[in-house]
Amino acid sequence: MDTNFDEHVVFDFATFLDIVRFDGVTFSRGLTFASATFHGQAWFTNAKFLQSVNFPGERFYSNTSFENATFKIGASF
Repeated sequence: MDTNFDEHVVFDFATFLDIVRFDGVTFSRGLTFASATFHGQAWFTNAKFLQSVNFPGERFYSNTSFENATFKIGASF
């Protein structure tokens, strides 16, 4: 079963120490990862971004995939 976030999601200054998977997740109202750090792999496979997506100041230290992800409006990295 896929996950759907119905409101804007904010992960500002979050630190992910291990693998994080957002596979098949739908972000309906936008997503912000300001200055987040991903030490492990980050997977956004088949994720759907229906509003704006902001990744300012991210640090990805391992493999990251947006394979088959859908960006409906726009993305800022």
